[in-house]
Amino acid sequence: MIASILGGLIGLAGIVVVLRVVVGFGAMLLRRRGVAAGDERLVSVLEGARDLHSRRIAVAVIGSPDQQAVRTATLGCDDDHVFEIGSVSKAITGMLLADAEHRGELKLTDRLGDHLPELEDRPSAGVTISALGAHRSGLPRLALDVLAVPRLFGYVLLGTNPYAGQRASLVIRGARRARIRHPGEQAYSNLGAALAGVALERATGSSYETLVRDRLATPLGLTRTSAQPRASRRAGSTRWGRWIQPWRMSGYAPAGGVTSSIDDLAVLAVALLRGVAPGAQSIDRDGCFWVRERLPDGSRVVWHNGQTGGYAAYLGLRPDAGRAVVVLADTADVRLVTRVARAASSP
Repeated sequence: MIASILGGLIGLAGIVVVLRVVVGFGAMLLRRRGVAAGDERLVSVLEGARDLHSRRIAVAVIGSPDQQAVRTATLGCDDDHVFEIGSVSKAITGMLLADAEHRGELKLTDRLGDHLPELEDRPSAGVTISALGAHRSGLPRLALDVLAVPRLFGYVLLGTNPYAGQRASLVIRGARRARIRHPGEQAYSNLGAALAGVALERATGSSYETLVRDRLATPLGLTRTSAQPRASRRAGSTRWGRWIQPWRMSGYAPAGGVTSSIDDLAVLAVALLRGVAPGAQSIDRDGCFWVRERLPDGSRVVWHNGQTGGYAAYLGLRPDAGRAVVVLADTADVRLVTRVARAASSP
């Protein structure tokens, strides 16, 4: 009997997934082509990147060869359109951490236990904030609880938000249960980024949402940037057109819950290049979530990308050359935004 019920549920789930794929693909075929506008060269880049699943894409280039400060182009939206930026949120968390250290509120060498006494009797208490920011904490990618499987099934079958209801208290509870595996080795952890945000909240006495607003958005005049879970945004989609519920995050907001626009992130990139953004020193520091690399000519590239269920984003800086590129899309295709970034930033 149980086997029959399980078989029926699996069969029903398969039918739901197939129907969503078919409906999504049909919607792509019937979708009206978005209009591209903005800088002529960047418009051609977006037109070249357009395919069936592309809906809304925005790109900004800073420090372009013709010496214009900022050039932008959009496809199917305008410069103020709000996108989920996924794990680019981690770079913003790194900026807030560096800024808090500058204010004397915490140190990147602090242990989690220094700010989260709930962890003091657990292995995670000894993990430093810089280890979290370098993804070398040994913590798992996510905190698991009894609702993890239902959330996963809801996301896969219906496109619902897998982070719904996961507040900071659940992040801390997950850290209490988590085992530390191979500390010092690099292993990407959204749980680690969320814990860095919780430690930041405790050290500053402000919520992550408030820190993003008061210490970053307001000083830089970013009117569309927010960590507010209820911030307005449209539903995104997968590469094959399946609708995905917006990923509204609370406890995991420091890992991937910020929303922004191409205009705002262009302003942020300029401020980082000029060294005037709060926490701008984070791009030169280990343990602040940025990915830092060297090109063959010795120049630096500092970047982060991100992807939610229905969005993708890329923010890349070349500090030595005074150049940057930002790409946002409401399709969960990090390869798309990377391709656009490369094409837009090439001479």
